[in-house]
Amino acid sequence: MKSTETNPVDQLTQALFDDMVVPLAQSIRASGRPAYFALAGEPGAASYFETPSVGVMQPSDFEFPGGGDPEGLIDAIAAYWTEQGETGAAALAPRLKQIAQALREEAAESDGSVDILCYTMF
Repeated sequence: MKSTETNPVDQLTQALFDDMVVPLAQSIRASGRPAYFALAGEPGAASYFETPSVGVMQPSDFEFPGGGDPEGLIDAIAAYWTEQGETGAAALAPRLKQIAQALREEAAESDGSVDILCYTMF
C-alpha cells in the first residue's frame, strides 16, 4: 500500500471510535457511572495492589478464547460484556468483526514489499 492510498482498516477504526466509542463514553459519563479507567487516584487508598485470586496458572488459562479466530474472540468478549451488563460495549462486536475482516483482507493483499519511494531513516 502506498502512503497516498486510503486504508480501509483505518477508516473502519476511526468510524468505530467516532460513531460508537465516543457516544458510549458520553452516555456512561451522563449516567453518572464511573469511567472504565480512573483519571486520578482514589483519595485515601493505601494501595491499589490486589492479591491474585489464582496462585498457579493452568494450561487452560492460556487458551485463546473463541476457538482461535478473531470472530470467535469477538463473540467471546461480547458475551462477557453482555454478562457484565455492558450492552453498549457488546454492541461494538459487529464493527469489530468488520475490522477483523478488513485486516484479514489487507494481510492477504500485502506481499510484504516496500514501495520504492519509501526509505528508512537511521
